[in-house]
Amino acid sequence: MYPDNPVYCTAIPFLMSECGMDRARASGVAKGMLRRLRRGKVIILYVPESPVQSEIPKMYVPEVGRFVPVYQW
Repeated sequence: MYPDNPVYCTAIPFLMSECGMDRARASGVAKGMLRRLRRGKVIILYVPESPVQSEIPKMYVPEVGRFVPVYQW
């Protein structure tokens, strides 16, 4: 696993707090997210909050049925 990877650093805490997963399950889902991202098999949703404020990029994760952040600044 790549603990310094932004996907892991962003998705795992989200999956644990917002989706009620334990760390092992959240890590497995994040690993699948990263695999799909690397294959180019995913669309990233990036909707600005306003013309001057960025929102964090998210991808749809079928395992949880919702959009999950993949990066945070």
